[in-house]
Amino acid sequence: MAREYEHPNAVMQRGGFTLVELLIVVIMVGVLVAMAVPRLPVAALRADAGVRTLRSGLQVAQRLAVTRQSNVVVIVDTAGGRLRLHEDTNRDGVVDGDERVRSIPLEEGARLGVPDSRVFGGTPVVLAGTNLRDRDGYPSVTFRRDGTSSSDLEMYLSARDTRQQVWRAVVVAPSTGRVEGWRLVGTAWTRMRP
Repeated sequence: MAREYEHPNAVMQRGGFTLVELLIVVIMVGVLVAMAVPRLPVAALRADAGVRTLRSGLQVAQRLAVTRQSNVVVIVDTAGGRLRLHEDTNRDGVVDGDERVRSIPLEEGARLGVPDSRVFGGTPVVLAGTNLRDRDGYPSVTFRRDGTSSSDLEMYLSARDTRQQVWRAVVVAPSTGRVEGWRLVGTAWTRMRP
């Protein structure tokens, strides 16, 4: 049997994709993405992001109070959709020149609002708590040096897309300062996983 040998200087041709083939693949991927995007639960994703933002802001305030051994006042700016954290080192309730104030805005698409029902019952409101204080015209809660909060707190937020509106809540327990997220499923509130 005769063997064929290739010349050592011969150039091998490799197969590849043409520009037209690549364009066809890109167009097909674009069509598939366009079909899948409307099916994404955009409102739920935005509301969940809003809960994570509020939870982390409140947890930061609690940790700051414990690590710095001073009060941290969380002011809920309901109109602006944000939290303001005031590190009240001298515990006088007034923002002094050497005290830090941070602003934590809600995620885009999430808004504070009034749901149809509350997590623990009662009249639906945007914000509820038994011992909330008024600071700069907004309700506030204070985290103390031991991690507890001055009041219980329930905050409600929603997000809407073309198909639905979803509700979420953030709840603070005063005795421990623990912050939890809640989700409205049908007519019942269920606790979200951390």
